[in-house]
Order: sequence, then C-alpha cells, then structure tokens
Amino acid sequence: MLRRAPVRLFSRDTLHGHTKQWLQRQSKDRWVARAHEQEYRSRSAYKLKQLDTKFSFLKKNGVISNDLGCFAGGWSQVALQRTGVGQGRGTGAVIGVDKVRMEPLGQHQFVLGDVTEPATLKQVQSPCAREARRRGAVRHGPQDVRAQDG
Repeated sequence: MLRRAPVRLFSRDTLHGHTKQWLQRQSKDRWVARAHEQEYRSRSAYKLKQLDTKFSFLKKNGVISNDLGCFAGGWSQVALQRTGVGQGRGTGAVIGVDKVRMEPLGQHQFVLGDVTEPATLKQVQSPCAREARRRGAVRHGPQDVRAQDG
C-alpha cells in the first residue's frame, strides 16, 4: 500500500484559528488529500457529489442553485460542474451566500451577508428572479436547489 505524505494545510507559523489537533487530523484525512489533489476547496465537495449521484438534483439547463454558507466553496464548485454553468455549457445560476468573503469562482455569483437579513435575501432573490424570468415559468419558487452543509 502506498502511503501519502500528509497534506500541508497552512504554513507552520500560523494556525488560522484551528487547534493543532484539528490540523493534525486534517493533514492525515484521505478526503482532504483527495480534495487537494482534485483542486476542490473542501472535502465536503464529495458529500454533494455523492448526494447528486444518488438523487440527480443538479441538472444542466436552467437549474438555480443557492449554496447557503458557501465558504470555502467546495459545494459551489460541484454545483458549477454538475449544472454546466461553470463551463459555460449550462443555463442557470449558482449563487453562494456567506458572512465570510471567499475567493471568487468562475461563473459563480457570490453574496456577502447573513441569509437571515432581509437585505441579503433581496440580493439573493434578484439573480434568482432574473434567471427564472429568462427561462420561463417557475414551479416551486425561484430556486431549484438550496444547499447547506453547516
């Protein structure tokens, strides 16, 4: 069996608010290593991929997906890939919302704010409504998929 070197999460001089035990556990986690190899921002991307493989809710052509609490962006990355929005092949939108600013993803619409605040909800609803109008009738509201893993 081939052993992998532990994944280096942060420089040695900073913990970024994490305990040493958490960093050690993360550095040995195979899903963290796989996410790092495949350039996913978080190991949780595999959770969404597994769910979508089983239930097929991230479809191409017109899906509007909201990722609530989207930092670091792993779920948004999967939504962009599975809907085709990230490659410019699918129609629809992937909108991420969080109180923590994250590095941008191509074709991803990011809203900085708290989803319990009316002003943030208005910012989220605006692109959802635009996409819904563009594609025609809305069956169950402006977004098709609402994802949250926190």
